[in-house]
Amino acid sequence: MAVVTRTMVRRKLVHTGLLLKIKAQNLPIDSPAIRARLATTREQWAHPMYGRYIDLWEQLIDTGDLDEITRIVLADDERGEEMRRLSPFTVYLTEEARLLSIRLTSALIGTPADTAG
Repeated sequence: MAVVTRTMVRRKLVHTGLLLKIKAQNLPIDSPAIRARLATTREQWAHPMYGRYIDLWEQLIDTGDLDEITRIVLADDERGEEMRRLSPFTVYLTEEARLLSIRLTSALIGTPADTAG
């Protein structure tokens, strides 16, 4: 990926934190909330390009391998970015953590915080 946007940086920061939270708190990788989020995401992103990433999410959740999930989701490539964009793990993201990630990303990149996105 040639261009790295503030949103991309924020997504990676958020997912790094989410994966650490899942591991530290032994949160379930597969739960009704995760499956519901995937179903909603599949409806909202009804395009074959996104469908393959949602299929990959389902496969990863089925395996329950957090190390493999971490490797794929935090990769600095197109697949990693799309996996972060379509992640069901945001069910574990609190509003406080979301706002903090926006402020941290803005501080790191030196751009004004936009709390809408």
